[in-house]
Amino acid sequence: MFFSFELPTKYLEEFYPEQDHLFCIAPQALEDSTYLDFYKEKSKEKYVILDNGAFELGKSIPFKDLIALAKEIGAKEIVAPDIVHDCPGTIKYVTDLFVYLDEKNLINDYNIMVVPQGKTMEEILNCYNKLARFPTKIIGVPARVLPVKAQYHSEQLRFTFLQTLAKNGLLKKRYVHLLGLCAVQFVKAYRKGQRFFRVRSIDTSFPVVLGMIGKTFEQTKKKPTMRLVYDVSLSKSTIQKIHHNIKWLKEYK
Repeated sequence: MFFSFELPTKYLEEFYPEQDHLFCIAPQALEDSTYLDFYKEKSKEKYVILDNGAFELGKSIPFKDLIALAKEIGAKEIVAPDIVHDCPGTIKYVTDLFVYLDEKNLINDYNIMVVPQGKTMEEILNCYNKLARFPTKIIGVPARVLPVKAQYHSEQLRFTFLQTLAKNGLLKKRYVHLLGLCAVQFVKAYRKGQRFFRVRSIDTSFPVVLGMIGKTFEQTKKKPTMRLVYDVSLSKSTIQKIHHNIKWLKEYK
């Protein structure tokens, strides 16, 4: 299982050695040249996934902008456009993307991660079945797979969704990427059931924001409600806590 961590721009280099692969947030790259340049340089060394910004914006940036950015930074994988909890809108976005990639003869240039969306478990399963028809080997599943507020409950629902896919043989040869992490307790289950759940990778800011409020995983496993701030300076003790939290999470079994 591979990890990537969202970080304040100033500390991307500091924590680079701990990144198994890199997860670039498109809206941040478009407005922060230092952030952009980091991924352009490091894509020569590590596998880069370009996220579409749906978590930050509610829906993806336009797919043509996403593809242009992927080319600019040297990303190997793109999170296909989606709209949070909107199945029909997501299906249309993904269809438009693949039509464009086919027309421009770019279909083999990138690995495409599709993200099922919906407001109910039935709807998100239906969305998955429709997205599975596209030529993709990677399924991205958001931490808040359904519109619920409680973080632990949200992770439980994601776990249930993946159980349903695996038990019914719907994953087939596809791998899973976990988009975000709300409750670390489920990492154990995904690790132990690696062949069942087929979780390839996780991106998260959890150990980072936890360290930013002065906490470690030994003190609490509850994720702070604050979102990651990219333009910030951190104290030495905070940096040490983040290093500690990342190491703890990567070793958590």
